[in-house]
Order: sequence, then C-alpha cells, then structure tokens
Amino acid sequence: TERQSSNEKIAEFIAWSKEQGIEVVGVNKNTDYFYYQGGKPEDFSDPKDVPNLLEVAEGLYQLPEHIVVVLKGKTLYVSRLSGRSYTVLGSWPEQNILAGMNRGIILEQTLKRENVVHEVVHILDYHVIRGLYDDPQHIFGNLEPLRKEIFSVNFPYDPNRARPPAGYLNVYSTANDAENFSEHF
Repeated sequence: TERQSSNEKIAEFIAWSKEQGIEVVGVNKNTDYFYYQGGKPEDFSDPKDVPNLLEVAEGLYQLPEHIVVVLKGKTLYVSRLSGRSYTVLGSWPEQNILAGMNRGIILEQTLKRENVVHEVVHILDYHVIRGLYDDPQHIFGNLEPLRKEIFSVNFPYDPNRARPPAGYLNVYSTANDAENFSEHF
C-alpha cells in the first residue's frame, strides 16, 4: 500500500541519516520557542510522525555527498508547526538562546526540498567556508574571499521591492550576503 511504502521510505531516510552522522529529531515547537526557551525533552518526538518528512529526505538526497558531509554531527529538528526554518549555528545557554539545542537546522512546515537545501547551505557557508563558531569542518576556508566578492550585498534590504535587482535571484537574496549565497546555491 502507499502508506506502507511511505513508512518504508521514511525508515530508509532515518537509517541513511544515521549513516551520514546526521540526527533527525521531530519537534513539537517552532523556531521562536526554541530560540528563546531552548529545547526541553518534552519538545522532542519521533521524526516519523512529522508531516512532509520525505521532502526533507528528497532535499538532502539531491545534494552531492561532499555537501551532505557538512551535516555530520549536526541535528535536523523537523517541526510539526508552520513557520520559517532556521539554521542553528550555536547555542548560548548563558543567554538562554537556543539552550539545549545542537548545531543544525530547525525545519518548519510546510517543508519543501528547497527550504532544506537553503538551510544546509547556511551551514556550508557559516561553518565550512567562513569557519564561524569554531566548527571543526572549516575545510573550504580558502573560498571565503571569492564567496565574499561574488555574494556581497551592499545596499539596504527592501522586502517590498517589486523585483530583485539584476544579478539577484529574488528579493530575499538581497537581504544580506548569507541569504544571497543560499538562494543562489
């Protein structure tokens, strides 16, 4: 049946994630909650019960292996709630910011492959290229000057702009250089 096939695909994705060193966790809260309240054991659940989990799988499967490796040791928090996804670059428990959260991504509904790729690229950018937050995977640091040259945004962000300027994929890519890099990827 279709449900059984979906369950098998989810089980395969969870197993694949473990092989890659990626933890997948279902969550019952949203990014704002985790940012200000931190993660508590009762906030986490089985990822198999989260809607659209296979969209996460498809987003990751389309990435080359040398990009997927940047998620090793990271956590994908897959939420049942709607909202915007967020890259967890670190945790600052002394300020109660993302306390109890591992580096990784909070993915909120409605999950789409494109959102997954966008957030993975933030990890690639911040951790692997720019080496921020003392990430041990800072392996593409030599690309930082080129990344800065190509993706810098040197004007104020206007979310009400009707169209992006020439060279930008969409208005959101003009928010800052990190969003420009992720959107282009």
